This record gives sequence, structure tokens and C-alpha cells, in this order.
Amino acid sequence: MGNEMIHDITTTVDNPPKFTHLKVADYDPRVKPIQMKKYPHLKPVSYKQDPKTVYKAFLNLVEKTSYFHLAHKDDEKLSIEFVAVTKMLKFKDDVIIVVQPDGEGSLVHLRSCSRVGKSDWGANAKRIGEILRNVRLDETDKSEIIEKKSTKHSENTEEKHTEVSNKAASSSSSSAESSKSEKEE
Repeated sequence: MGNEMIHDITTTVDNPPKFTHLKVADYDPRVKPIQMKKYPHLKPVSYKQDPKTVYKAFLNLVEKTSYFHLAHKDDEKLSIEFVAVTKMLKFKDDVIIVVQPDGEGSLVHLRSCSRVGKSDWGANAKRIGEILRNVRLDETDKSEIIEKKSTKHSENTEEKHTEVSNKAASSSSSSAESSKSEKEE
């Protein structure tokens, strides 16, 4: 899995949302097996609310997020296209959200694609998870799966960071004590 580079992530690998306003290539089907291996938890998300209500909640999130820049919205097709600008390096990634009817509720499909590079280092999958977590509606179990997986990944990353920091501090402390002993002799 290490050298399989991917920069275009979707919740719907069999029929990913297509950009109509932003100039983004169609989803490359060769990416599907890589994405399914790396991010099996990313799936379309069901909501109990009607499509218009869900669409408005996602549109509201996009409009209120400072690093999301709305490029196009289609109130009839219930789709939102926007550019997400990364906070530090200001990379621009293209994102689309499509809301569809699903029985009495709604089904939401997302796609996030980096403009630069062959690998996004997980940024697009993380962004999809953050968007889904920040929309406040009654989700089904599918969104809970995304949140649990994302939370688990964050905890593991934090644990690894803490472990490395502790080792570095321990090593630095040992070096300082050793240096102090040598000076005293």
C-alpha cells in the first residue's frame, strides 16, 4: 500500500460525482481498487431528512467555512462545487457534493480531488470525513463508521506523535545528563 499514490477520493467509487463547473478530469477507474484498500470506510451517507434540507445544510457549511470557496451551486440538481484551500501551503483542491433522494430521505455523495501532485497524503479522505462530521443532521450508521474510522486514525497518529516526542525527550535528557557528567569529571 505504501507506493500506491492517489489524489482523487470519492464516497462513490462505482459512480463518482462528476464536476460540471470546475475543470476536473473524470474519476480514473484504476484508482478504485487503491481507494477501496486505503479507505474502505468511505461510502455515500444516508440522511433521514429530505434532499432539499440536506442540500441546504451542506451549502451552509461550504458558505461559512473560510477556506472553502464556492465555485458553483445547482439548486435543482442539488450539487455544490467548491475549492478547498489548504491552510498552510495554500494548495487548491476541488470538491463536489451531490445530494440525491433515497426513499424518504437522502443520499450524499462527495468527491475531493487535488489539483497538484500524484499523492495527497490522505488529505482528501480526511476532508471528506471533516465535511461529513461538520454537517449537523441525523445520520445513519454509515456516517458513524466514517467518524469512528477517522477518530481512530487521529488517535493512532496522536499516539505515534506522542511516542516519538517522548523518545526524543528521553534521548535528549540522557544526552544532557551524560554531557553534564563529563564536564564534572
